[in-house]
Amino acid sequence: MCFTIGDTTVNPFRKGSIKRMHVFFNLYNAGISLLVWSLIVSGLHAPLCEATPHHPREAAFPSGPETNPTEGNGRAPAAVAVVSESVGTAWPMACGYLVTNNHVVSDAESITLIDRAGTAFIAWPVLQDEMHDIAFLEVADEKALPPALPLAGSPTDLDTRVFTVGFPAEEQSVQGPRRSQGRICGLQGTGADDASYRTSVSVRHGNSGGPLMNLTGEVVGVVRSMLAYRDAASEQVHVLENASCAVKVDAVKSLLQFLPQKKPALRPMADTAGDTEALYDAVSDSVLRVVARRWESAPVD
Repeated sequence: MCFTIGDTTVNPFRKGSIKRMHVFFNLYNAGISLLVWSLIVSGLHAPLCEATPHHPREAAFPSGPETNPTEGNGRAPAAVAVVSESVGTAWPMACGYLVTNNHVVSDAESITLIDRAGTAFIAWPVLQDEMHDIAFLEVADEKALPPALPLAGSPTDLDTRVFTVGFPAEEQSVQGPRRSQGRICGLQGTGADDASYRTSVSVRHGNSGGPLMNLTGEVVGVVRSMLAYRDAASEQVHVLENASCAVKVDAVKSLLQFLPQKKPALRPMADTAGDTEALYDAVSDSVLRVVARRWESAPVD
């Protein structure tokens, strides 16, 4: 979770976390400047295809502190400790890769994906786009992944009904993914961002990276952030209950050409024939919870 206030971003869970950010303004054409309380850590924007591929790790990192044995050279062993953990949502595409937000997995040493049934997958990023906050993940056995979600082939209109399914952190005690519904209320994101939508879908920490779906079962965007404003008198930041931003699916589609081709492709999500409840359930079967951990070494006293 990051707080975007003015032109700086503070992430309380990571060291060296103050980075330059965009100033977001003119939300909902109000007479006051609204600032985004963002889930993103965009840092300095890099070219879309300059990411260095990451290779699969043989095993997951341990879930707690671990001490390395003394090497016999008189030096104290190093203790490995979890310094931060971020959670989000991911979903598979037909090409065998998964999509989430880059800010969820950026600089992570360990990435675990957990599906609705509780099956865990070790994942690693293969392509990261900081500008649009998109990351593509890979697992060792893509055939074991849940069904792929289809990408929308045409633009989404204003006032289109949409929903997302994900794993909001505040509801981790609730078994399974949760859904949230709303509409497209702006064809631009904050700051006149043409690559994003503004929606009335309520999202929370943990929804980051989840699919924004239309009622025909197509992904139209990737959930990115919730919106907030700062009261001029009290200086307090207030989260808007039903206001969020999602990256348009065009950003995902534009990056597919840079991914290595996988064969065979994943099986698609089942056709729900216009049954909305069946659609919600099918999407719930396809999304996965993301747990990304970051580690540091420190000498043992």
